[in-house]
Amino acid sequence: MRSTALSLVLPPYDTHVHSYLSGHSDERMKPELIRDAALRKRLEAVVLLEHVPQIFPKEQANVWYERKNNRSHIDELLVQIDKVKSGKPRLIKGAEVDADPIMLDGTVMLDDLSGLEFPAFATHVVPGGKVFWYDVMPLPPVVAEEVLTKFVDCVKSALASGKFRVWVHPGALIARAGLLEDFSPRNIEVLEEIFAVMADNDVAFELNELLAKKISGPYLDTYVNLVEAARSWGLRFVVGSDAHSPETIGVFKWVPSIAERAYLGKEDFLGLDELLQQR
Repeated sequence: MRSTALSLVLPPYDTHVHSYLSGHSDERMKPELIRDAALRKRLEAVVLLEHVPQIFPKEQANVWYERKNNRSHIDELLVQIDKVKSGKPRLIKGAEVDADPIMLDGTVMLDDLSGLEFPAFATHVVPGGKVFWYDVMPLPPVVAEEVLTKFVDCVKSALASGKFRVWVHPGALIARAGLLEDFSPRNIEVLEEIFAVMADNDVAFELNELLAKKISGPYLDTYVNLVEAARSWGLRFVVGSDAHSPETIGVFKWVPSIAERAYLGKEDFLGLDELLQQR
């Protein structure tokens, strides 16, 4: 029998922490200090994710796109992680790799994923490659319908590659661009095509703490439907704070509430051993 979410204890890890190399994080977010902060929160593992490409404040999307396949910051981060003494909490080498918003054929913004233990898939740029999700206003309905089709096909193709462990902050770009009116069951049927691909390729769904500040109104109110639909496909979940400062590492307030509303149980989350297991 499924355990009730009212007694749910979140896994002892944080799968979404950004270092100072992200382009827009606190300068204190160096691997050793991240580890110290995670230790204070009694976490057993932390995934350091860096945007690929890096995302700098007030930068135009076309400039961002020119850095496709540039992983110099990733390589620097991996070196720094290796210098931190072993033990708990474990620092896991990850990257938050964007879909190519121009090609839209499933290719992503970094071909070489070598050395990464936890590659994550993300969408920060609206299909077409002109604007970031945080710049965009809701698109006109006719345009939104066309963009949504491209978005779904692109995400499905990327996740079918088998390269990624997780889809991070699902729904953020959809809400900001107004690709759907909300996440009510009748609207999210098209996204279940993505969930089917995720199920076939063992891709987890991230419950992202910062998402509650990225979306609002009907999208936030109906987000539980997206979580429930993902669970119905047998998807597993991970929890990520999306921390950009030491104080926010391992801090989960909205994530437990949405997990409870969706009646997720311990069995719905990747365990620590599964998290550490490489493909």
